[in-house]
Amino acid sequence: MVFSSEFKQAANDDWGATGDAPFVYGVVGHDLDSGCVDKSSGNTCCQCYQLVFVSTSDAVSGLTTPKPMIVQSFNTAAGGGKNFDVYMATGGEGANTAGCTAMYDNYPSIGQPNNGGIRVINYSSQCSATNKYTLASVSSTTCQDKITADCKTITSASSPGNQTSSQSSCIEANQPESMYHLNWKVRAKRVECPTNLTRVTGCKLASQGLPQADPAAKDDASASSFTSGYTTTTMQDCCRPTCGWAANVTQSGSTVDASYGAFYTCDKAGNPS
Repeated sequence: MVFSSEFKQAANDDWGATGDAPFVYGVVGHDLDSGCVDKSSGNTCCQCYQLVFVSTSDAVSGLTTPKPMIVQSFNTAAGGGKNFDVYMATGGEGANTAGCTAMYDNYPSIGQPNNGGIRVINYSSQCSATNKYTLASVSSTTCQDKITADCKTITSASSPGNQTSSQSSCIEANQPESMYHLNWKVRAKRVECPTNLTRVTGCKLASQGLPQADPAAKDDASASSFTSGYTTTTMQDCCRPTCGWAANVTQSGSTVDASYGAFYTCDKAGNPS
C-alpha cells in the first residue's frame, strides 16, 4: 500500500535516494484505455504508469500538488480506463466489504463503504472552517490529530507489521504535503516498471521498450508530453485483486517474467498464499 515501508525502500533503492526518492510508489486498479495511455488489447495487469498530479477534484483549496507516483496496475473493474484507483489504508471499500473486517481486528467504519474511508473531507467538524476546506483547515492540529487518532484504531493481532503499515499509510496519505487520500486530476504515461517495485509486488512483465519514469516530469508544465484527462480515486477492500491470479496476468497481452508471474497475496497473518 502507499507509504508502506517496503514501497519506501523500493523507491529509494530504484532511484539512489537516501530517504527522499522523486516518486511515491503504489498499486492501482485501472482498466484498459485502448489507444490512449494503454495499448490496444489485453488487460492492464502489471503495467506501470507515472502519474503527475495537477489539481484536486475535491473541494479543498490551496493544496500543493503531491509528489508524482509510479504505480503498477493490480486490479481491474476499477472505474474505467480514465481512472487510477490507488490502494491505501482505509482508502474506501466498494462492493467488497467483507475483506477488511476479516483481515483486521478493528477497522474504522468512517467513510465506508463508497465514501473514501478516512480522509479530510469526511471530517467537517475538525477539518473545515466556515464550511470550507482549505490548506490551513486541513493542516490544523485539530484536523490532523483527529485523522491520526482514527487511523490508529486500525488493529491486527494476527500481523503487527500489517497494523503498523496500515496506520502509517492512513496517516501519511492525509498530510497536507502528501494528500493522496483525495481524488485528483492527473497526467499519465505508461512506463517500464522499476526493478524494486516489481520485487515488492511479485509481478513483472518482460521489457516492452517503454520509456523509464522521468523524475523531471513533476507538475503540469513539465509533464506536458503526458496524456491528460485522467483521475485518481482511492480504495482498500482487502480482497485478492484481479492480477493476483497468474491466468489473468497472462491475458494481459504482454510477456510475463516466469519468476514474477502474479501479484503476491497473503493471508491475514502475512503468510504467502
